[in-house]
Amino acid sequence: MSQDTHLSVVAHPAPLPVIDSGQLSEPAEEATDLSGPRHLNRSYFLPPQSIQGTITSDSFTNVPFEVLPLYIPGLTQTVVGFDGGINKAALEVHRDLGLLCNLLAYLNMADGDFIELFCDDLLIPVATYNVTQNDVDKSRMIPLYIPRTRLPDGPVNPVFLRVTHLGGTSKETKRFNLKVDTVPPAGRNPIGSTLQNENLPVPVFPEHIINFGVTETDAQNGVPVTFKFYPDDATQEPNTYRATRDRIRLRINGITAPIPPLTESQATGREDITVTLYYGFWQQVRSGSHVCEYEIIDEVGNASLGWSPALRLNVRLNDGSEPVLPEAFILEAPDNVLDHDRLDERDATIFVTTRSPDFALGDIVRVTVRGRSSVGVITTTYDSPPLTSLSFITLPCPNADLRPFISGQFQLFYERIRSGVPNRPSDAIIVDVTGTPIDMRLRPPVVREAPGGVLDPQVEFINVIVRAYPELGQDPFDLVILILEGTYANGTRYYDELYESAGGGDVLFPIANGPNGVIAGLEGGTLRLLYQVDNGDGVRTSMDVTVNIGNAVASLPEPEVMEAPAPLYQFDPEQSTEHANIVVKSNPDFLLNDIVTLYCEGTASGGTAPEQAFPIRVQWVGRDLRFRLERSYILANIDKTMRIYYTRWRDNVLTRFSHAVNMKVGSRLELQAPQVLQATVTGPDQATLNPMNVLPPNPEKVTVRVVSDKFPPGADIKVFITGKPDVGMPDIPAKPARPEPGENYTSFEVQNEFVAAYLDGECKVFYQLLEIGKTTKSDELTLKVEALPASEWNLVSVPSASSGVIDTSKPHRIEVRGWRLMKPGQPVYIDLCSSRYHELRIGAVVSPGEASAKLISEEIPSSYLRLLKDGDSLEVHVSVNLEEQHDKFSAQPLTPVNYTIKKMSGEIVGSVTVRNGPTYLAISPDDNRVYVASTGTGGYGITVFDSDTGETIITQPLAYPPAGLVTKPDGDVIYVSLYNSRYQNSYYVNDILALNTTNLGTIKAITTSQSGELITNNNGSRVYSGYLSHYFISHYYAYTSSSIDTTSNTVSGTFNNYYTLNAASGRAVGINRQSTHIYGSYGSQGRYYIVVTDAATLRTIGSYYETGVEHTGFAHAPTGSTLYVTAAAANRLLVLDTNNDSPTLIKSIEGLRGPWGVATNPRTGAIYITERSGNTVKTYDATTLELISTLEGFDQPKAIAVNSEGTRMFVANSGSNTVTIIDL
Repeated sequence: MSQDTHLSVVAHPAPLPVIDSGQLSEPAEEATDLSGPRHLNRSYFLPPQSIQGTITSDSFTNVPFEVLPLYIPGLTQTVVGFDGGINKAALEVHRDLGLLCNLLAYLNMADGDFIELFCDDLLIPVATYNVTQNDVDKSRMIPLYIPRTRLPDGPVNPVFLRVTHLGGTSKETKRFNLKVDTVPPAGRNPIGSTLQNENLPVPVFPEHIINFGVTETDAQNGVPVTFKFYPDDATQEPNTYRATRDRIRLRINGITAPIPPLTESQATGREDITVTLYYGFWQQVRSGSHVCEYEIIDEVGNASLGWSPALRLNVRLNDGSEPVLPEAFILEAPDNVLDHDRLDERDATIFVTTRSPDFALGDIVRVTVRGRSSVGVITTTYDSPPLTSLSFITLPCPNADLRPFISGQFQLFYERIRSGVPNRPSDAIIVDVTGTPIDMRLRPPVVREAPGGVLDPQVEFINVIVRAYPELGQDPFDLVILILEGTYANGTRYYDELYESAGGGDVLFPIANGPNGVIAGLEGGTLRLLYQVDNGDGVRTSMDVTVNIGNAVASLPEPEVMEAPAPLYQFDPEQSTEHANIVVKSNPDFLLNDIVTLYCEGTASGGTAPEQAFPIRVQWVGRDLRFRLERSYILANIDKTMRIYYTRWRDNVLTRFSHAVNMKVGSRLELQAPQVLQATVTGPDQATLNPMNVLPPNPEKVTVRVVSDKFPPGADIKVFITGKPDVGMPDIPAKPARPEPGENYTSFEVQNEFVAAYLDGECKVFYQLLEIGKTTKSDELTLKVEALPASEWNLVSVPSASSGVIDTSKPHRIEVRGWRLMKPGQPVYIDLCSSRYHELRIGAVVSPGEASAKLISEEIPSSYLRLLKDGDSLEVHVSVNLEEQHDKFSAQPLTPVNYTIKKMSGEIVGSVTVRNGPTYLAISPDDNRVYVASTGTGGYGITVFDSDTGETIITQPLAYPPAGLVTKPDGDVIYVSLYNSRYQNSYYVNDILALNTTNLGTIKAITTSQSGELITNNNGSRVYSGYLSHYFISHYYAYTSSSIDTTSNTVSGTFNNYYTLNAASGRAVGINRQSTHIYGSYGSQGRYYIVVTDAATLRTIGSYYETGVEHTGFAHAPTGSTLYVTAAAANRLLVLDTNNDSPTLIKSIEGLRGPWGVATNPRTGAIYITERSGNTVKTYDATTLELISTLEGFDQPKAIAVNSEGTRMFVANSGSNTVTIIDL
């Protein structure tokens, strides 16, 4: 018996309460004051620091600049032959800004110090900064960034800082040599749809270890494990190969093996590497069935893209453990492969055998699911309630807990927990999880006080919340590092980091602010927030969120430079031969005695002018303020920039900043539009690209060239392609503005994916010239992209369709071969257009597996094919949105294909479980529902199911067995006659129930004279019954059929009133297509009649008689006047002509086995007969009356019904509890 009433999820504690956005902002705990010294991570110092205790941002105020360390978040300190290493993660945290290098407060730091950051160049800095008195007073850590363009993979040197004091003296830090490596070891995962990296060969153990496990003797002697050369695909770039000081991080049962970094001799060749795992390690692993896998961490900290395929290893030590228990399994995972999509949001089911003597009453089963997701190892446990029986138990495995393992796998095992004895483990299995991948990124932090993305700079407290991430493997001791990257209104950068332990729920970072707080100082600027989670195995970075600090309109406007007006802000010394005149426009915020201070900061030594303070006296209130910038300071920044802004100071009020003007100094560069090498020039700044030029066999890249021989040294070039979002706007890495050797241009190679967004359209191509504090845009190139040839879209087929015909009795799949520019993430739409329309694929994106195979395969649902008619045309339409937008209208259509439907008559397509002994059937007028009346023991009642899906809609028990069933043509009411005979007023009677079809509630119980089977006329005004049985009056047997008025649900008349001296039988009843003649069976002592009654007058108008033929079913041909009558006892089918009031025999079909029910196909006229004794359904041709087919597999079939379209038939198996569904 299943015991699943309780579920304890140990790994998912309740989250902490969060602050409602409508509450006042208050700190949930002691708030952090950002103005104080910040704790720094000693792992990020270059060079490493030997300072004891905590290191803070003001720990170096007595350290001379010459020995000042750099603080570089993400730095790897220990790299042989280098001062430090930079990995991919360190570069990606700050996105386009590049590598963060923080300047720490130093000895004799002074207002006006000019700071330069150099990288790979002794003359041209990559960043500059002018120290302010505020920086000095607060010992502020100043963020500077090395652009990504200056950090190619390999040695990068020198990296250093220089300070130039106002007196002109300069000092430098040590010049550092960094190793930049952004390539993951072992390279790409060749199967993108899995989390395991097939380029990491499975670790190899001796054969006896694989077969019999690690024994006590093996562990004491040491177990060798061998690692083959990686990557397995040696055609990858050499920088992915095994390298010196790579670390093989092998884990068994979560325990990391002590394997030293690879030596140069190990890394150089391609020979196997064997290490021995000794007893101490196996003692930590302990006995059990464990997952064994490894990943590679290179010297600078890059991890391989996924772990190796997992190996299951049994460990059997003499550690007191009992023999392992049998493995558990997932009921929904045949062959240990779980299709998450098929769960359809339902939980999976864990099955554990709990038989004696291994289990006893009161034991608890603790199931563990431990798997690797894209973000690391996740372990979840589930406890059963104490056992109350010894057989098996099932536990739900929550759907949400399985989502992280999609495209990965998990290990499933359990322990028996019994008081007073050690827990006894089970064997383990590995379950692969397939399905549609989900977003496994850490969510961005939440700033509670910033609704709509705007943070009030005056708010007293700011609560930053990192949402709990249990589905990503949250551990209470994870280190959560909150990163704050701000930009002041004047463009100055701000950086800070805070940290907390993850705990069991949301992580709260309360920050003190107020009018004089650090965040308040960012008014008019922005604050970017993200966090990193360090679990000891690696660091994961969250998505980020950027909030505006106050409204931009509330910030002070930029100053105006008369000689460098907007929008170019260009000061040309040849055009402007005097000083620069700067105007600060009057502002309502400028009050009497305020001080407005102008700052003109250069990007070259000697190019920063002294600040100019302008006190607002009474005569200046409401007037523009005028300043002059000396020409000498301007010319010091020739071909560079100056940042010009001002502040407003007021006593006891936070100082406000204006927006800054980045004034360019020098003659304006004429930046011509770029060129596209593979395109044809068609006019000034216009070109046309044939997409075939960038598709195989040609290189799959587009080359953009920028003429760069006249650009200033130290500048970068950033190329842009615009026109459509996402795939249409590729992020093209910037490059230094250095011409290629022997050329006058710089080339940029762009993957051809963006071309997909512009087929038969156009885009714009331009670039920006990036200098320190200066950005200049080039002219634009209009690039027209031609459409692909129509033949390129002939990709759709149904391979199983022979000669263009789809046989509905067979399974079929639509195959879409890979198109040009196919990639994961593109939404695909597949529509099936026939007499029934069906959306087979509604924008599901191309999966990594589909993209790798260059094939999409979708099964045509058999339920859909069953709805189609023989001879229908089926057209398959496929379209793909190459722009990766979920918009069917803009999707690229593929060439449609057309097929003809061929239906095989009599194809069993399913069965429906109903109440025991189904005997009578009726179909709703709209063909959507099937009503089943059951007469079997314990099964009296009605079942209603969906005629298409077979799903049960409702079931209703009855107190007595039913004797007939019919639906009213309007579909609102069904009528059921009952075997509830009783003596009333000198007669035996029974009831016909009128039930509503919504919930089978009783409308009325109609008392009748022993009614049996039921029929209705065409307009539904009358229901007629056959007679159920006789009732005895004096020495006569009486038989009566009833007519029911369906408006009042009362008996409106009776017919077939017979009185005999002998008991008779007969309950079947039928009516012709015109609803004018009723046919009822009647018989006694071997003499049987079909009595014909006028439906209007209820008078007998004719009959048909044969000796020994008891009639069990009636059916009329869909056209003409033919009546088909089954005679079960005589094993015959009578074919009668009803043109006259008294039918005449056309033919008697002999040799049937207990023929009971009969029905005709309204479309083809075919005759269907159930053989109760033969357990078959026979089909006869209506014209020739020849046998067409015999369908087997039934259980005492009785009732049979065909829908109004003649496409589906239902057969009641009275010997069981099923109704068989047959497609026609």
